[in-house]
Amino acid sequence: MISGGTHIDRTRGLSGTPPSPYRLIFEQITRRPVPVDLEVIKALRRSPLQLALYAWLTWRFSILEKETTVPWEYLELQFGADYKRSRKFREKLRQALRPVLKLYPTARCIATTQGLLLSPSPPSVPKKPRRRP
Repeated sequence: MISGGTHIDRTRGLSGTPPSPYRLIFEQITRRPVPVDLEVIKALRRSPLQLALYAWLTWRFSILEKETTVPWEYLELQFGADYKRSRKFREKLRQALRPVLKLYPTARCIATTQGLLLSPSPPSVPKKPRRRP
């Protein structure tokens, strides 16, 4: 609820249309945050697509339990708003993925004709052992 009595339907947003995929992923990431490597962020800072891919992969691997193919159509909705042609988007995503995987070498991700094949991978930032009180 927003002041003035306006109600926001989480499935529809203010305008009555479904929220953007960016909004949905933002909500998912903020509900279940994962640590990111600041050196990787620094290295990718000149490319919004590379940064987005790194953050998304880090989050996806934190919840991934089995090998999964993320279809190109989903990826295009998620990351491809600036591309008019699907083919061009796929080419750009593949190019952006290379430096991300060099900086996150334990990420098991392969671009296929169907989409990105993700296999369970360790987190980008290793988990710290729990301290005992």
